[in-house]
Amino acid sequence: MKPNSIYIGDALDLIDKLDLSPKLIIFSPPELSETNMTLVGYKRFLDTIYRKCYDKLDSGILCSISTDRKIGGHIYLKHVDIINAVGKEPNLYKIWCKSLKANLFILNFAHILIWKKNKRINPILPDVFVSPTDKIKGYKTKDTFSSEVVKILIESFTKKNQLVVDPFIGTGKVAKICLETGRKFIGFELKRNNIKLCKEFIRK
Repeated sequence: MKPNSIYIGDALDLIDKLDLSPKLIIFSPPELSETNMTLVGYKRFLDTIYRKCYDKLDSGILCSISTDRKIGGHIYLKHVDIINAVGKEPNLYKIWCKSLKANLFILNFAHILIWKKNKRINPILPDVFVSPTDKIKGYKTKDTFSSEVVKILIESFTKKNQLVVDPFIGTGKVAKICLETGRKFIGFELKRNNIKLCKEFIRK
């Protein structure tokens, strides 16, 4: 695979074809509501993608950003399933607060889980990031990464010219920040319309 490229297809298949060694794999998995999976199937999906991503690291960082969701009057603790998928407790655990407003339908904070593999990490990061989501015109998902938070994470865990992989590139936030900060990227995306939005966002 070539650096600074976006590949269309299923992340579960494309991660197997990754023939470069990234220093950082950072992503937010698609929500259950964005898939056709049952909850059982979704948990199996999380288990597979996180194990594959962790196994692809020789010496680097796996960073997961995820929001627990309200399902049927209960809160599905997705971040717990993610920790179980990797098979070990994260080395760093932070919270990203998207908004201080009350919301009856969605949780306004996300879990930032960070694992190291054969690498020392000792960045001084706040325990809680307070930063609004970025709104991208035409992107159907209600919220996306905060550029501010993603930039802090990328600059904390990588150096210039190192490779960052995002298996669910979405709007291209990770790709854009990598280019702005002198990093290389590889992204995967299943939906062709998202790739169009991604390329437009990067050009801006």
